[in-house]
This record gives sequence, structure tokens and C-alpha cells, in this order.
Amino acid sequence: MPYCNNCGAKVVDGAKFCHKCGSTIFTNPAETGSQRKQEFAGKIIKCPACGSEIPSFTAICPSCGHEINSASVSSVIKDFTNQISQYDIAIANSSTEPKKGWKSWGKGKKFGWVILNIYTLCIPLMIYLLLPVFGIGGMSALTAEEKKKAQFINNFSVPNDRESILELLLYIKAQISALSSGKIDRNASRWVTIWKNKANQLYEKAEIMFKDDKIANDTYENILANEKKIKKSLLIRVIIVVVLVVSFAVFIFLKSGGGEAVKESNATFEWPTSGIALQLPELPTNKGEIEYNDDEKLWLEVRGINQDQYEAYINDCKEKGFTVEGKKDSISYEAYNEEGYHLDLTHFQSSTELTIQVEAPEPMGDIQWPKSEIAKRLPTPASSYGNIDRETEQGFSLNVGNTTKQDFSDYVDECYNAGFTVDYDKEDTYFNAKDADGYEVILRYCGNNVMSIQLEAP
Repeated sequence: MPYCNNCGAKVVDGAKFCHKCGSTIFTNPAETGSQRKQEFAGKIIKCPACGSEIPSFTAICPSCGHEINSASVSSVIKDFTNQISQYDIAIANSSTEPKKGWKSWGKGKKFGWVILNIYTLCIPLMIYLLLPVFGIGGMSALTAEEKKKAQFINNFSVPNDRESILELLLYIKAQISALSSGKIDRNASRWVTIWKNKANQLYEKAEIMFKDDKIANDTYENILANEKKIKKSLLIRVIIVVVLVVSFAVFIFLKSGGGEAVKESNATFEWPTSGIALQLPELPTNKGEIEYNDDEKLWLEVRGINQDQYEAYINDCKEKGFTVEGKKDSISYEAYNEEGYHLDLTHFQSSTELTIQVEAPEPMGDIQWPKSEIAKRLPTPASSYGNIDRETEQGFSLNVGNTTKQDFSDYVDECYNAGFTVDYDKEDTYFNAKDADGYEVILRYCGNNVMSIQLEAP
């Protein structure tokens, strides 16, 4: 007994319509159009002589030896290669190129770069030249046409068939071979990297779809070999340039006295037996130079002093009496002794260098406050012990001794009350201001009970 093709109800033999849903009853299954259909993906290539199936990229039939001719190229690959050709034409005809590298820098940056490389034996230049060889940055800017070409290569989707994948791998091999036989520079290295990245993508797909394919393996190995050849050639060129540049830099360095500087860095000294050096303890090393040493000033540059030695030397100086108004921070120590000698130590831990400076106190005696009209604008200090450095109708400067920090602060207040209130700047050891007529006073507490006074006419 037949059944309705629409609702599945049993129908009487010979009935033309279903008594339940009214649908037409088909006695021939072909009339229903519901037969299972078979679909095929891809195509099978057979030898025209013997009919045996043959893989793509086969020139001789493995069964009968017949030569396979007129193999067609995928239309997708044709479109790809045609588009690349159009991009190459556009790049060749492009009249504008973006400024790259050195050309894009301003004068200040160029000058700074040259000076930096002269004083560092071209180490930054070597790094700049070597980075592209290892695939790290450094590539020049792309033109608009080059960007389009690069994006097209990166984004192109290859059909999932062996013939298309192998065809494109062979095309990339030809592109990289052409680059390796031409001018080897940073631009060539950049395009080789772009093409090789696409080859990596294709080879990974080939390994998934038809693993260990001989054509795919041989083509990919050839691509890697050409990339290695280009990088090696570029590295050799860079090394040659670096050697020439470094040789020139060394020549300039030695010519400008750099060799003498190296000699000075290895210089030694003997601890002085005269001058202000007698005020200080001896050092644990004799590496360095004595810039000068007399009865007024000592300047000594010492090398090879670590942090522990520096701290120990500060303690030795304190034992020598340099404790008056002592000030210490992370890299320096400053103090006076009872006789007024001023010690200044500066230590750089990273370079183990210590600078020692000592200055003798300025000679002082009884002084008289200047009699000039300009001097009348300031109050007379409490102390008349000191020295006059300069005195004219336009201004004067002098040092006043026997003046404590509190005395200095009191004198600042007196000057302020005397009218020096315009644009004033006041700190613990400094005061600067003008009066209504534009006369300017500068007061400093120099340390060791010494105050300096300077007054200038507008």
C-alpha cells in the first residue's frame, strides 16, 4: 500500500490524491524530485592516454609514461599575479617617495647623531645598521603603492587545492630569487620578509592538506635558502660599512686627542707635601690627577674609589676637623673646618670617581661701610669684619664675617624694611630684591659665618 509523500498517510492503491491532505500521489519516485543527489568537490585529472589518475604538477604519467601537455593555471593565481604586476608598475611610476631615515631628520637631530657616534665610536650606527639583518625594526617607510602591494600579499586567500598552493609557492620562489640576484639592500630585505611570511602560511597549509609533499618541501627550502643568502649578503655589506666608519671614527678620536684622554685615565699621582693638601687625609689610591694645589685651592680627580672607601674617607676628613656646617647627600659631602677651609667632595659610584676641592678662607679684617650714596640705601651690618671686593658709584660687593645664619636672617629683614620688597626671592641662605627705584640687592649666606652683600644700580 502506498503512502502520501507529503503527510505520510496510507492511501488506497491507484489513488491520485491523498484523502487526508489532498496532495498529489506520485507513483514514480523520480517525479518527486526527492532522490538523494551526489555532489563532487574539486576535479580528478586523468591521463588522456591510459585514463589513470595523476596528481597536479605531473609532466609524465606514472602509469604509461605519456607526456602531459597544456596544463591550465588556476584563474585565481592568474588574477593574483596580474594584480602584483599592476602594483609593480604603479610603484615604478610613482613620482613621490616618503622621506626615509636620515633624510627625514631635522638639522638638530642629524648634528646630535653625528656627535653621538663620534664620541661612542659609532656604536649606535652599528646597532642601527645591524637590526634589519636580524629582522628587528629599522625598515624604511613604505610608499602608498608599496603599502597596497604588501597588504594585498598578506591578505590574499589561497584556494584549498594542491595545484593553487604549489603554483603560488613557485611564484614566491621566483620573486625571492629575483630579489636575491638584484641589488641587496634594506628594501630588498624587507620584501623578502613579506614574501617569506606568505610562503610560511602556504607551507603550513600544504603540510595540513598533503603532508611531506616533495614539490612543496623543495620549493620552501629554496625560498629559505635565498632568504639566508640575502641576509648574509646584507650582513657582509653592513660589516664593511661599519669597519670603514669605525676606522674613520678611531682615526678622528686619536687625532682629536682621545688617545691622550685614555692615557690620562691611567695616570697616577703622589700625595702632595705642600699646599692645601696638607689639610686633608691621604687617599687609599693614587690613581688620578692633581689639577692644581697651592695655598688657596686644591682640585684633585681620583679614580677607583668605591662607595665604602668614599664613606671611610668622609670619616677621615671629619677627624681632620671638617665638621663645621657639614652637609651630606647621596653623592657629595661639604663642610668647613675651624680655620675656615671649605671642603667639597663629589663621588660618582657608577664610575668610582671622586672629585676633591678645598678652598682657603678669604683674608678678612676690619672694614668700613662704603660712604657712597648708593650704599646709604642699605642698612649697615652688625659686623665690621670682612673684605670689600668692589666699590663704585654704580654698585659694590663685599663679604662680612662673624655673621651667623641668624644674623643673616636679621639683616634680610632689615633690607626688606628698608624698601627692598619688589620682585623679591627669599630662601634660608639667599635673598634677592629691588626697591622702588630699581636698585637691586643680592644677599647670600656663604657658610662659616660669612655673608656676601651685592648692590647694583638700575
